[in-house]
Amino acid sequence: MEVVSRQRLGNYLRAARESQRLTQETLAERAGFHPTYIAKIENGDRLPSLDAFFSLAKALHIPAADIMAALEEPQQVSPITDNILQEITTTLRSSSLVQLHFIRDFIRLMEFHSQ
Repeated sequence: MEVVSRQRLGNYLRAARESQRLTQETLAERAGFHPTYIAKIENGDRLPSLDAFFSLAKALHIPAADIMAALEEPQQVSPITDNILQEITTTLRSSSLVQLHFIRDFIRLMEFHSQ
């Protein structure tokens, strides 16, 4: 993988970790790595081995194929998609903690059933 791909992978893994409210330490513990290794991957300084990649995917509860597909998708966001994302963000920011937990669980359920 080239430098851009390492950075894209690192950004994706960081976003996935943060969306689950995990620290680098917690993810490292789940995946069996040192937190410094996670930081280097997220910063695009290291590319995980294939075994490490699968361990990270499992620790994040994300199918490895979904991560690869996300890395292959174009990074450009259409104006329509951008508007939808802004609307969702606005709604989420005004949601209660209970509502946010429900939304998160609903998204996880949708992801589980789309596998």
